[in-house]
Amino acid sequence: MDVSIKFDQPEATYTNGDTVEGSVVLYCKSTITLSKVTVTLSGKSTSGLSGTSGLLLHRRNRESHRFVHETQDITPYTDNLKSAKQEPVKLSFGYHSFPFRLNIPWLAECKVCPAGGSRELPPSMCNLVKDADISYKVDTSVTVRNILKENISRSVKIYVWPLDERPLSVSRMAPDSFPCTSKISASISGVTHRPGSTQQTDDLILIPSVADPAQISVESRFPQDFALTCGRDVAMSLNVKKCDKYLGTLSLQSFQMLLVGYTNISGQPAAQGQTEFWMIQSLSNIDYKISDAYDAVGSGKYISEEMWEGKPLPMSVIPSFKSCNLERRYELEILMGFQCEAPRGRVKFVQLCVPVKVYSGIIPGQCTNAKNDPNSQAGSFDLSFQADDVRSHSRNYRREDSITRPVSHISRHSVPASPPPTYSQATLTSMNNGLRREEIMAERKW
Repeated sequence: MDVSIKFDQPEATYTNGDTVEGSVVLYCKSTITLSKVTVTLSGKSTSGLSGTSGLLLHRRNRESHRFVHETQDITPYTDNLKSAKQEPVKLSFGYHSFPFRLNIPWLAECKVCPAGGSRELPPSMCNLVKDADISYKVDTSVTVRNILKENISRSVKIYVWPLDERPLSVSRMAPDSFPCTSKISASISGVTHRPGSTQQTDDLILIPSVADPAQISVESRFPQDFALTCGRDVAMSLNVKKCDKYLGTLSLQSFQMLLVGYTNISGQPAAQGQTEFWMIQSLSNIDYKISDAYDAVGSGKYISEEMWEGKPLPMSVIPSFKSCNLERRYELEILMGFQCEAPRGRVKFVQLCVPVKVYSGIIPGQCTNAKNDPNSQAGSFDLSFQADDVRSHSRNYRREDSITRPVSHISRHSVPASPPPTYSQATLTSMNNGLRREEIMAERKW
């Protein structure tokens, strides 16, 4: 006898409160007596704990937490009219299907964790981070009555991402009114002026003069909770403010944006946590004017969002979460190169490091049902979230200027299936892209 699990939406990515529907299909090569059929939905997080039990022996333990568990008995019976009892059913040669319905819970329930712990439903995370795994499975167990009872089990993984429960009112906010801010101050070195006299004397040493530095402050603004959305552009604003009476021109020469992901495993030191990197954007030789001598002290300029427009978060980025034994968090690193009186001044790099929270972008009520719409993508979710709406405010802050964009979807194919790039790989890719852009620009000049 062969046993398989078939889903009504085989490519679905499920979320909080969804129903997993499908069937257990049995193929009988001969007549059998079916004793029991059960289906179980389970969610489990597994982490590796390393330790030593001697100088020559290295030991690695694994810790597991089950936070989702639902069982359904779908065993068919036949009614016995004489004894008023239900008896096991006999199945003849061929295929036999038994439907099931299992519900994804709204909250995680782990019996071994303290009551005050986090109850948010973590996303699926398989083969992304070493010694850390979060998986959701549908298991079936079929018992056949024979001379000896035969038990056949099958297991199929499903993909679960948590809902994005942020208020949609965020989409109507202008970037300069985002509530979460992060600031940094910097001093940009002035231009070095060589002495006017070129005569050499024995008793006089001419020392080059250096112009006063330009004092600036850089402020970044993000939506509530410093939120970013999977598969979407970064929603933020950058404002550079002039803080002194610098009599010259200040320019932005380079811009880099890097997302850093941290996976913390409970029971391990923070130094043993794992880190991943994603290069979002890297630009050089921008020569983007920030301020000049005529700008008043305290005046600011917003850096155009075109610097990072069209560079969404990669789909290998999973949402932030904190479970019993695992935590996933992110930081957004922005590296800007400023220069006074280009090209004479030195480039001063200013780094802004902001802890951010990554959301799934799956909005409640936006699930596409393949049964009702045969032309839709099975089990996909509408990701038309704030990022495009926020961008429409940044150009003169008018809603009428917004551009209609194609809707993105998440499906099982979009769920990350490979590890993210390392830091060296991310920077190498960014370098190659930059060289390619310079080659294209040189060809256009010719």
